[in-house]
Amino acid sequence: MQKQIMGVAALGAALAIGDASHAQAVQWKVSDGGNGHWYAIDLSPMWWSAWNDRAAHLGARLASITSVAEQERVEVLIGPMSNGGYPQLLWLGAVRRDCSWAWTSSEVWEFTYWSQGNPNGGCTDAQLGIFVNQTLPQFNLGWDDCICPNNGEPTGAVLEWSADCNGDGIVDYGQCRDGSLPDYNGNSIPDCCEQGTACVVGSYPVQWRVSDGGNGHWYQLSPALRTWPAARAFAEDLGGHLVTVNSADEDGFVVGLTTVPPPGSGRNCWLGGFQQEGACEPACGWTWVTGEEFSFTNWLPNEPNNISGDDKYLNIWITGQWNDASPWHTAESVIEWSADCNNDGIVDKGQILRGQLADTDNDGIPNVCECVCDVFRDFNVNGIDLGVLLGQWGPANQFTVTDFNGDGVVDGSDLGQLLAAWGPCPN
Repeated sequence: MQKQIMGVAALGAALAIGDASHAQAVQWKVSDGGNGHWYAIDLSPMWWSAWNDRAAHLGARLASITSVAEQERVEVLIGPMSNGGYPQLLWLGAVRRDCSWAWTSSEVWEFTYWSQGNPNGGCTDAQLGIFVNQTLPQFNLGWDDCICPNNGEPTGAVLEWSADCNGDGIVDYGQCRDGSLPDYNGNSIPDCCEQGTACVVGSYPVQWRVSDGGNGHWYQLSPALRTWPAARAFAEDLGGHLVTVNSADEDGFVVGLTTVPPPGSGRNCWLGGFQQEGACEPACGWTWVTGEEFSFTNWLPNEPNNISGDDKYLNIWITGQWNDASPWHTAESVIEWSADCNNDGIVDKGQILRGQLADTDNDGIPNVCECVCDVFRDFNVNGIDLGVLLGQWGPANQFTVTDFNGDGVVDGSDLGQLLAAWGPCPN
């Protein structure tokens, strides 16, 4: 079929790029004439059958090309790879069996873009590849029927994500990437679909990934209307805290969680800032619930203004900027999880969500970190902890860590609690 030229610049404008752990993923937006699917090039060398399995493991499949526009899109995705230093070809998602070609996606086999002289394998079983490193233009970016492993060698692949397991008209991969659907095991398949539960877009904790310039913390919008003190207590009951915003980048991430259609509209939500008692009005004494320095701000014009006479709690207004609000005001809230109680460099909330740390009482704190009598932090209550307790026997002070019941003295009550917890901490 003769190729119809589509402007590369125009097609490039139709692509939106996002990171993926294994490759750079590209969406062809429906609003730009695409199909809403996501695509990636992965250069890991494998045979076609191994790549077919690997793609499924990633929640994807080997790409199918069913139109001139899609061929053009793949060419833009490959881009400078055709200039040399890359494999001879990349796998696509089609096979020839009994003289007939078929896409593994079950799409209709109609459009083709064979390179000169191909297909040339007759009726022999074959897999489909696209040439990406040929000096002759009649071969470059055309298709090849590869009778492998008898010819060629292991190579990379073009991947495509098209699944929409919850039937909301949006490809799951993008929703897993932006956190609007949960994918805590990282296989690009929404966890709610794997578990057979209803998928409610936007109701899940979302990580601000370090790879995206974030801090590795987890965030969640809580839509229930509460006063600021009630919202703070609710967040802390879940093992988190009302969100603290320490940079323009973090502010942008939080605003993204609170934005609703149309663009530029948002929710009225509590943040984790408050004004200390007795501070001069309206701008003195603002602090974060975590004790972090209150340095970055994004106040609305003429805010804070203490308009009610008691506006001492921090609120993000529907415009995405900040406002001081009163104790009786109710709003939604944003929760942040930042704790790393076992000091492994990973925020605990993510490990709980992924099933790596148990949290049997669902309080957002891993079981292993609720072993309060393990003061030596070796995940066992033993003689070392007992020695610390005996060394601190008597009135407690700011350095005391064994006043387990918080009554101001280390005594027999604390000793009894330690002995009752003797042994390995719960998993």
